Amino acid sequence: MVKLPTYHKRILVYEKAKNYKYAKICRNDAANVQKEMVADFKENFSFCDYYFFYDTLNDAILNRQFTGVLFDKNLNPVSVSPIAPDDTNYQIIYFGNYVSEIAEVTDSKKGRPGRENTYNVGSQTMRLVLLNHNFDRIPDPAPNGTLYTRLPTFFSGNKKGKKKSKPVYKSKKFDIYYYPSAKYLSSHMDRYYNEHKVE
Repeated sequence: MVKLPTYHKRILVYEKAKNYKYAKICRNDAANVQKEMVADFKENFSFCDYYFFYDTLNDAILNRQFTGVLFDKNLNPVSVSPIAPDDTNYQIIYFGNYVSEIAEVTDSKKGRPGRENTYNVGSQTMRLVLLNHNFDRIPDPAPNGTLYTRLPTFFSGNKKGKKKSKPVYKSKKFDIYYYPSAKYLSSHMDRYYNEHKVE
């Protein structure tokens, strides 16, 4: 399930401050990021079926209320839940900051002092992050968005020896952007879950 950002809380702050100009810009940014994310997954993600939902509906997803909340790849509402009542095998995907727990930074043998720390990851590198059905982080070494997994970050702009790619959308006012990432995620999931397939 791919979470589409609305920046709803940020927009409310601007509206309460009567800063309707910034609220309008932020609303436009949200629409453009949503458009790019939908297009990215539609064109590049092939590992499994997926559905979209808006971040304002987190509680419904957490409470397993999927009917009328999920949207297909063409953003048409899904009238019948594609998830069985007892199924907990799905994952939540969002594009944003992965903030490490202190234990992940200090205890990991693969830790990179100065690179993977809560400030760095939480404030600089946005990427696709994966959560389980309870919105808890998926543990290493499964693809999840940390820097410790075999193929760590679902982010196309930081490959060694290659020129950093540009976001397909970047706000002119806010730190809001999107890098095409679905292709990398699909590839990483395919490789990992096929290697760990239960026969």
